[in-house]
Amino acid sequence: MPKEIERKWLLSSIDVKEYDLISETKVEQAYVSENPEVRIRNENNTEFSLTLKDNGTVDRVEVQIPITAEQYTEILNEMIQKPPIVKIYRKYRLPNDLILEVSDVDDGAFFYAEVEFSSIEKANSFLPAFEFLKEVSENPEYRMRAYWTRTRR
Repeated sequence: MPKEIERKWLLSSIDVKEYDLISETKVEQAYVSENPEVRIRNENNTEFSLTLKDNGTVDRVEVQIPITAEQYTEILNEMIQKPPIVKIYRKYRLPNDLILEVSDVDDGAFFYAEVEFSSIEKANSFLPAFEFLKEVSENPEYRMRAYWTRTRR
């Protein structure tokens, strides 16, 4: 099964001046189920997906399935019936071919950064050079599904 290996940090702002901006995307994200984690995403009204994730932390299974805009809308309106989380999602280029992903959640509710890695060893040896408040990779309360549960139930 496909794996996602990533670390996550809370930020005080989305200001990451020291790196080159690669892209900026508006993402809508809503949860069909929190446990198991099943979510739908809409990226810039051009890419739509259904994603399943296990309960791991830094290293976990992630299966992403493309869906149509119509399927996204039907699932959101008929099954979920709650407003999606809205994120402004920016990608920055880091050294060693890594990507820093910075998210502004629900218009400033909080900001976080993630970096994905090709191995758990690389994730464990990574030393962030950007300013952050605290690392929350191992804390399930800082997953987006926990935020969804706190704000959409």
